[in-house]
Amino acid sequence: MSDKFNSIYKDLLSEDADSYFANVQATVQIDLPEGDAGQFDWESTHKVMITFSMVVEGRSWGIKSIAITPSNISPISINLFKDDKIVKTIEINVDASQIHIEQTPPTNYIGVGEIELYVNLNGVVDYKRSTLVAYGV
Repeated sequence: MSDKFNSIYKDLLSEDADSYFANVQATVQIDLPEGDAGQFDWESTHKVMITFSMVVEGRSWGIKSIAITPSNISPISINLFKDDKIVKTIEINVDASQIHIEQTPPTNYIGVGEIELYVNLNGVVDYKRSTLVAYGV
């Protein structure tokens, strides 16, 4: 390959980020105070849309790595039930820049996968325990 082609190839693969989106399953665990544990029910799985970018780092021999960075995660509303009645609605807004990304080996898909969230009764996310799976990075 010519030096000019190598330069263009490297610039395209290492500096450009493209935005993508995926509808993925979010599993939500609510940390209840000791006295409230076992008193409430809620749907623990929800579909959320995640917008993310992928930056491909290339070399003359091919792709070295792919970095996946989430930029937006759609809000989630969860109804808490007690005796089949809604007693509270929790609004969860996830800061995509703070979520921990769990990297997994490549599969037949490169992108984001499921997300696991731990929140309190006010919808505040525990970012130390919450994770977003990224495939193929």
